[in-house]
Amino acid sequence: MTAPRRPSEQATIRGAIVVFAAVLIGVALLSRSDGGIFGSAEAGGAGPTTTTQTTRTTTTVPTSTVPTNTGGAAATDKAHDPKQVKVIVVNAAGGIVGIGSDNSQKLTQAGFQVLPVKNSDQDVDATGLFFNEGFQADATAVKAALGFGNVPVQAAPAQAIIPEAADANVIVVLGKNYNDVTGG
Repeated sequence: MTAPRRPSEQATIRGAIVVFAAVLIGVALLSRSDGGIFGSAEAGGAGPTTTTQTTRTTTTVPTSTVPTNTGGAAATDKAHDPKQVKVIVVNAAGGIVGIGSDNSQKLTQAGFQVLPVKNSDQDVDATGLFFNEGFQADATAVKAALGFGNVPVQAAPAQAIIPEAADANVIVVLGKNYNDVTGG
C-alpha cells in the first residue's frame, strides 16, 4: 500500500494537470484560428474555399499549402529590367537546408535585385511564385531563371506572406515539394 500524498505533492499534480489541459485547449484553439503566414485558414483545415472581393478572387487553403490568387495584374504587363525587380526568397520547406541561399544566388546571377533570404516559421507543401501588381512578367522571368517548370505564377495574396515580402515585387516560396519542382 502506498503512503498518502502530502498536500504539496497533491498541489503539484493538480498544477501539472491544469497546465496539460491548458496546452491541449490552446492547441485546439490555434488549429481552428485564422492566421498563419498566408492569411486565414478555414476552421479545421478543410479543403480550399473561394472568397470574392470587388476586383479579385482569392482562393484560401490550409496553411500547410501555398495560397492561390488568380486575380490582380493584367496578363499583358511587360518585364522590367531585372536590376529594378526586388525578389525575396522564403524557405518554407522544413528540413531542406540551404535552398534559400542557392536560389537567391541563381537570381542574383540572373541580375535581379535579391532581398535577404528568409526562413518561414511555418512550412508549406507547395512551392509558389507570387507577384505584386505590374510584375507578373517579372515573376515569369524569375520562374525561368530558377527552372521551376510546373510552378504556377500567381498574384500575391492581400496579406503579406511574411512581413519582409511587402518590400518585394516577386516572392518565391520554397515548399516541401521543392525537390519535385527542381527534379532534385
